[in-house]
Amino acid sequence: MTTSSLLETFKNNLPHKPHCDKNYSESICKNPFNTVEEDDNESYVEITQTDWYKNIVKNRTPQKALRLFRYRDNLTQAALGKKLGIPAQHVSGMENGRRTISPRMARKLADIFGTRYQNFL
Repeated sequence: MTTSSLLETFKNNLPHKPHCDKNYSESICKNPFNTVEEDDNESYVEITQTDWYKNIVKNRTPQKALRLFRYRDNLTQAALGKKLGIPAQHVSGMENGRRTISPRMARKLADIFGTRYQNFL
């Protein structure tokens, strides 16, 4: 089956027509499957040069990363501490910046969360 026939099958099996209101451009309402528009006034910018990226990097800390990964995996500080073999108070200290995250601990965290250890340094 070709891509175009798959798209046709998908379109024909929609339960209803996509909703269009005044916030959508006319071309999207006419053909919601052709939503890429070109604009000659835009230029490509390296993401690392954008204000958005700079703000994200500036506000990223190992403590916030630890808390984010712990929340993502729905772990309590006690549960993470048990996996690491440390008390929950140590996890709390690492999240609040009262306790540093050593390179060895960063590697343990990376193994548990399935990410790079650099996220915690």
